[in-house]
Amino acid sequence: MFLKALGVFGEYNPVSVAIMIQTFCNWLAFVRYGYFSELENSRDAFLAAMSHEMRMPLNSILAMNDLILMDSHDPAILEYASKSKASCQTLLDLVNDIIDYSQMESGQFVIEEGAIPVQELFTSLYALAEPMASRKNLKLFFQFDSPMPARLSGDQRRLEQILSNLLSNALKFTRQGTVLLSVSYQEGLFTASVEDTGIGIPDDAMAHIFERFYRVDKARSRQAGGTGLGLSIVHDMAERHFGTIEVAHRDPVGTRFQVTFPLFAVEEEPE
Repeated sequence: MFLKALGVFGEYNPVSVAIMIQTFCNWLAFVRYGYFSELENSRDAFLAAMSHEMRMPLNSILAMNDLILMDSHDPAILEYASKSKASCQTLLDLVNDIIDYSQMESGQFVIEEGAIPVQELFTSLYALAEPMASRKNLKLFFQFDSPMPARLSGDQRRLEQILSNLLSNALKFTRQGTVLLSVSYQEGLFTASVEDTGIGIPDDAMAHIFERFYRVDKARSRQAGGTGLGLSIVHDMAERHFGTIEVAHRDPVGTRFQVTFPLFAVEEEPE
């Protein structure tokens, strides 16, 4: 039939060719849908499983590097251990991004509500961000613009992830100057902004900055590392907390990210 339709064994028949092509396309679409649906499910399961399996050895390597940094007095060993820890932390961040991405894609992303000890949260954030700031000779400041409750109701791990991601980005793309985290709490709304004196974001990139895998500048992104998922994940997490995230230029240089979402103060339990 195929050869006849093309006129190899007789007269060329355009109607037959059209019908045959449409039939083939329908079959291909059917096969493609089934194949890629199964492939996508397999991909998500594979990414989730492999990412979880990688977390344990990476955390073990980080712990061993911490022990070396605490116990050794050899400058060369301390330098090697510090670089090893930084690289391992970068890899762990990538793994965490992949896990979050696969969970969001598969609908398994869950917000775990609980009491967030505010002082502990920001102590942990500073401990995570300060080493990178020190390595780059940057000034890192945390500022509270209003009184904060002792505890807030929300997902501590996700909140810490949102803020640490914004801090990490600010530190990565700032060569000199300062990075400032400002926090306020008013009438049930938690607001945090991260400002830097870095290279900034071009106007034409502002509208795409929260898209998955989007990179403002591929060259500088390769130097800084990352998957291009971080800000997209932060955006999704903020929305899942019924919040918002905004980005703006900082005058005269740099960038300012601000997240706002409702977090209720937790009443202190009577002793």
